[in-house]
Amino acid sequence: MDDFDLKLKEACERGESAITELMNMLQTSIKDVTQAYKESLKKQITLIDEATKEGASSSKWDDLPQFRTQAAEMSQQFQKLVVTINTLGGIAKNETLKYITQQEKQFQLLSKKHKELEKLIIKQMEEIKGLEEKLLQKNRESIEKTK
Repeated sequence: MDDFDLKLKEACERGESAITELMNMLQTSIKDVTQAYKESLKKQITLIDEATKEGASSSKWDDLPQFRTQAAEMSQQFQKLVVTINTLGGIAKNETLKYITQQEKQFQLLSKKHKELEKLIIKQMEEIKGLEEKLLQKNRESIEKTK
């Protein structure tokens, strides 16, 4: 989404269907990235549970780094998408977009789609926060058991 501004301008020039297509692409990206992020957090929780039960010598501890790395990568991608949505919000709220689109319907569509994407981002952030808190708790429990 590095070239989002250009894609948005092109979509505005092509019309409503192109704007919808671009917003749907963003929505799919958000869902895909957050799903991978949540799965990686869940896998870490499971591995920590299993490894804690097996003890400090469990080989499951060796599997954790790959999922931590994956979670960090997904978190970065998610943050980039959040920035993109925030940029879109700034554009959607800016009256100069009317000049770019030169059509009120496209401006309204963009604003509507932005609100939908904001709601999706908030929902995903809440789910991720819950999993991150659970992972933190499992890490604490694991540390306490090894003392």
